[in-house]
Order: sequence, then structure tokens, then C-alpha cells
Amino acid sequence: MDLPLKFSSPESNDICSLHKEKLELFCLDHQELVCRKCKDEKIHAGHKFCPPDEVVLLHNMKGKLSDYSHVRKYCNEQALHVKLQKEQIERKIEKHVEELRRFLLGEEEARLPAVRKEEEEKSRMMEENIVALDRDMAALSEAIRSTEEQLTSDPVSFMINFKNAIEKLPDEPEPLPRGTQLDEAEHVGKLKFSVWERMKEAISKKSRRSGPKHGRYTTRSV
Repeated sequence: MDLPLKFSSPESNDICSLHKEKLELFCLDHQELVCRKCKDEKIHAGHKFCPPDEVVLLHNMKGKLSDYSHVRKYCNEQALHVKLQKEQIERKIEKHVEELRRFLLGEEEARLPAVRKEEEEKSRMMEENIVALDRDMAALSEAIRSTEEQLTSDPVSFMINFKNAIEKLPDEPEPLPRGTQLDEAEHVGKLKFSVWERMKEAISKKSRRSGPKHGRYTTRSV
């Protein structure tokens, strides 16, 4: 509690009205200026005294202490507020990350079926090619066996019918068509870019729906 100073300036009223002496001391108990004779009076017995300039210094020191107290109170409030902010920000981060996770899972679910579909189509095409090759290889093997038998038993007859035998042979195997492998560039090449573009579009739409909001946190001045 600040001391209410009851003395006036030295230029006026600085003489004790009781003892007619200069008021040179300040009674800390009665909080008033007294002269040296007043100090010995019974009314001031056991009281503490100090020079007036020390009272001014004490008043200034107490004022500074009060300022420190206010600053310390503000620091305590800010420390509590920071903890509250931390919890709120953590919850917001968890919420946003969960939204991103769901968005990315949605992208994954949308893109994986396309990969599986292409794999099925390319695998089916390879299986059909393998069946056709097996059929032609079996026919060619049978032709080889028959030719070997004819060359052993009746080579002259075989040579006479050589042209017909050649025409019955299967054609040369056709080269595999282009695009037999999965289109990795299509599925993965621009994945990050396209997902990022879709995320920006989704965020932009959400921002337009929610509209501008004022921040909940305010900064106090000391």
C-alpha cells in the first residue's frame, strides 16, 4: 500500500505548530511530518522515523514494486494463455491432418481401381496372346513331326508336295503390340501435382463456404 504523504513542500508550512521547530522527520506509524521534539513525545513512543527524502524514495520504490507486480501478473496470465493456446492449436492441427488423411485416402481409393483395371486388361491380353502362341507352337510341332516321318519314309513324295507343306505352316509369330505394360506415367507421374491441385481447390471451396472469421486470440498490452 502506498504511503499517503501528508507533508507539504519545504518552502511553506515546514514548522511544527506545537514546538515551533522545523519538521525534519517523518513518522512511519502516523504517516506525518514531525519535529525532533515530537519524536520524544509519548504519542510517538516506539514509532519509527526517517528523513522525508527517504519517504519519497520509499514511495518510488513501492511504486516500482507495484509495477513489477503488475508485469508479473501479466506474465502469469500469458503463461496460462499460452498453455490454452497450445491445446487449441494441437486440436486444430490434429483436425486438419485428419482431414488431409481422409482426402488422401479418398484419392488412393479413386486411383487404385484404375491401376487394377488396366492390370486386368493387360493381363487378359497377354493370356490371349499366350493361348494363341501355344496353339501355333503345337501346330508347328505337329508339322515338324509329320515332316520328319515323311522324309524318312518317302522323301521323294514329300519333295513333290513341298510347296503344299510349306503353305500349311503357321505364320510367323506377330510382335507384341505396344502398350503391354502399365502406364506408370499416367498413374504416378503427376500424382503429387494433381493431388496438390485438387487439395487447393477443395481448400478454396471450403474457405468460400466458411467465410472470413476473426481470430480468437488477442494480444494484451502491458
